[in-house]
Order: sequence, then structure tokens, then C-alpha cells
Amino acid sequence: MTDKVRVMTREELLATLYSDGTSRNALGNLLGAYFNNDWDVDVKDELGVDIKQLDPGAWKHVVTIYVRENKELARKAADEIDQLLGSGMRDEDLEWLVKELHTDFVPRPKHIENPEFKTTHEGFEALRDELRRQVSDLENSQK
Repeated sequence: MTDKVRVMTREELLATLYSDGTSRNALGNLLGAYFNNDWDVDVKDELGVDIKQLDPGAWKHVVTIYVRENKELARKAADEIDQLLGSGMRDEDLEWLVKELHTDFVPRPKHIENPEFKTTHEGFEALRDELRRQVSDLENSQK
């Protein structure tokens, strides 16, 4: 007998990004605070890199800042993306989530002219993988 996966409602999905109902968890913090409407300015101020938001790969600079400032939260955010993607949500639901968080950017097809990301789901996978890669790189550089 196969167990059916229960798909969360949009509201349940949003609630998972808030640890106590008001403060954001690691992924909610990354999406809401770091991918804000001024993230390209923040990258320039923090890293000295002048970018345009629509440049493929530019979002990775935001991940660099997040990992550098919050290595343990970055690891947790990657795990939370796994939970999010395992929730059974459709791309439309993930897009809704992005809007509800008032985040300005995640790697998704409407914002990156990159054939690597055909769906929002794939964009979240890329974000998770980049978080893990940069955490690993940071840890290896500190050895």
C-alpha cells in the first residue's frame, strides 16, 4: 500500500516559513530580508560588485552575502527548501509564496533568462544547491 503525500495549502506553506507565527525562519529570512527590492544595491555595497538583477547568476551574490553572515542559517535554509519542495506544491503555489513573502527575487524563469531554470521548482533547487555549495566552500576555506 502506498502512502499518499498530503499537499499543504498555501496558507500552511506560508506558515512553515514563520517559526513562531511572526518571525521568519531561515528560508523566510533569506527570501524576505536578503532578496529584498534593493538586493542589487546591497550586493554592490557589501561585495563591491555592480550587477543588474536580470543578469544570469547575479542572484548567487546574494547567497554569498547570506552564507558569509549566516552559515548555520544558510545550511538550515537549504534543508527548509528540501521540505518545501517535498511538500507537493505546484509552481503556481511557489510563485504565490514568493509574492506573499514580498521577496523581490528568486531564481525563477520570469527573472532569469537562463534555460537551466524552466520552473520555479528548479529555481528553488538551484538556490538550495548554491547555498550548500557556498557553505561547503566556506568551511573548506576555513580549514
